[in-house]
Amino acid sequence: MERILAIGGRSRHGRETSCRCDGACCRQARRTAARSASGKRLPVLQTEFRVVFKELPRLGLRPRGTPRPAPNELTIRLDPSTGMRMKFEAMRAESNDPEPVYFNMLFAEQGGEGPTPYEVLLRAALVGNSTRFTRQDGVEDEWEIMQPLLDSPPPVHPYTPGSWGPKEADSLVADYGGWREPWVEAS
Repeated sequence: MERILAIGGRSRHGRETSCRCDGACCRQARRTAARSASGKRLPVLQTEFRVVFKELPRLGLRPRGTPRPAPNELTIRLDPSTGMRMKFEAMRAESNDPEPVYFNMLFAEQGGEGPTPYEVLLRAALVGNSTRFTRQDGVEDEWEIMQPLLDSPPPVHPYTPGSWGPKEADSLVADYGGWREPWVEAS
């Protein structure tokens, strides 16, 4: 089975994600939404990925007039520290509406941080473990995706230092619930 890659509303094969073909690549691309905020002078240095689950089905268990709970979220933080957060909505005894509930686990608090990614790669190189490195066919697939961007780069939009980037980027994830602030511990 081939790997499925989607970027910018197109499947790996260049089909629009709104196409109705039977190809697995297009079905996967329609379900995939990704936005990366990267640049200089963002508010925090943070690397994480987030899975936003589909909206809950109507089961008839909510009282009438109660707002629908937001979709559950799983956030995996990779840098500067590693951790995992699950966000879901629940009705507390003293509330009539669902409220966000967070389950946070920082790996440093659960037995220590593991080695840094660079340490892992260095060790793999020293012991001859190639599973941590990209194979040639993977590199070629990545170039296949990136080459159109290099040939015809999209416009660069300036943004205010300390912000999360240009407003034009918000349209990329608007259909998927919009931009979500990263998981940053309160200081």
